Amino acid sequence: MICPEVDCKENVIANPSPELTALFRDRAQLIHKEGSYATAVFRINIRKCATNKIDCANENKRQRAAKHGLRNVDFQILANRVWDLKVTIDPLMSTGDACEDIFVWMNLLDDMKAHECTAQQLNKGKSIPPQIVKATHPGQ
Repeated sequence: MICPEVDCKENVIANPSPELTALFRDRAQLIHKEGSYATAVFRINIRKCATNKIDCANENKRQRAAKHGLRNVDFQILANRVWDLKVTIDPLMSTGDACEDIFVWMNLLDDMKAHECTAQQLNKGKSIPPQIVKATHPGQ
């Protein structure tokens, strides 16, 4: 099936989201009540086209993830696993002692001194020197 929007030639996704399914139902009801050339039908066609594009993009992402073996990620189990590591992670995030021997923290602290940046600036996310921001985005 092709998208009902006049200017779109994209196929409708095989497994549409509930939102897209509802738009198809609403469109059919509008056509039945007001005719296929009603202004509301053209509006809903545009919404369907946009929703279909989003659904297609999500399906492409899902297929790429499945191709790389990431199809069945249980985010609740993942969140529980991170929570189970709380004792290990907390010192890295909250205590000054844990920051002493970790390269990432040492590098950040050195950069903060060199560029006269305070912890308050980092916490607020304002007026952070671009050199520090750039160091947090490796590969760019």
